[in-house]
Amino acid sequence: MGLTTVYTNNESIKGRIRQLMALGFLLVPCIREGLQAIVDSLSNAEYDILESLFQYFVSWWCERIPLSMWNVHGVQRRTKNNCEGWHNKFSWKVNRHHQDIWRLIFALQSEQANSTRERLQILGGQEVQRRNREYDSLNRDLDRLKELYDIGLLSDLDYLTAVSYSLARHGA
Repeated sequence: MGLTTVYTNNESIKGRIRQLMALGFLLVPCIREGLQAIVDSLSNAEYDILESLFQYFVSWWCERIPLSMWNVHGVQRRTKNNCEGWHNKFSWKVNRHHQDIWRLIFALQSEQANSTRERLQILGGQEVQRRNREYDSLNRDLDRLKELYDIGLLSDLDYLTAVSYSLARHGA
């Protein structure tokens, strides 16, 4: 679609694309209305630039895939995959240009020790802390915005804008 340059250089277009990415945070029945609110708020120039993106989004994400499959409104765990965080952490531990078997063995032993410790904590009734402060801060922001949206203090478009800014601010 050739949107990389315009996304990088045009803050208005970047904001519209971020709103599109935030649609999954709306209630399922409100997603199409939210999408229409984004389209209605576009200038003619913005619409010309983003028309193919919106056509793709509607034809793929709204018509072929059930909205409930990608909706995250009210969902606490927002990662794409429960294993993603572990995989990223483990990859960071063992990622070296000149990897040797001993470093891999050490990383596996370390991971086993951590898993054993966490298992014992759970068996002992303790809560295992797994998230970092930035993730917790993002979740607090998203939960606060959801509450404002759910009680009607934010319109669909205002909610999409607020969620998109929050995600961008937290680097998500």
